[in-house]
Amino acid sequence: MQLAATSNAGPPSPMNTPPPTPLRKPTPVRPPPPPPPPRGPMMPDNLDSASVKSSGDGTEKRGDDDSNDVQKLAALLEASELRRASLLEDLEAERRKTAIRFGKMMEALRGMASADDASSVSSSVASSARRGGVG
Repeated sequence: MQLAATSNAGPPSPMNTPPPTPLRKPTPVRPPPPPPPPRGPMMPDNLDSASVKSSGDGTEKRGDDDSNDVQKLAALLEASELRRASLLEDLEAERRKTAIRFGKMMEALRGMASADDASSVSSSVASSARRGGVG
């Protein structure tokens, strides 16, 4: 029996052909978004007269509101830290009380366990004595 020689000269079989590529519309190129409005540092020509306080002697005062805000924030931070320290002290005191109560409860349980052990030993001795055994 001879095998038929295969050649690539014939038309391609449907099993070997890649599927046709679908025609796609080209993706449109979007222009970059517009730049955000400028937010540079406040230059003297950008300031309005309402935002600059004058002391009357020609010197301009800026930042009084900022320093007041900083002082308020510092006071709030200090109060918060004091409150935190107070809460930590209360927590530590509560932990100490709990540890003492836990220790007392453990002692009581040990006492009850040793009493149970002693009573079980004495009851086993009593029962073996009643049977005439050696205890």
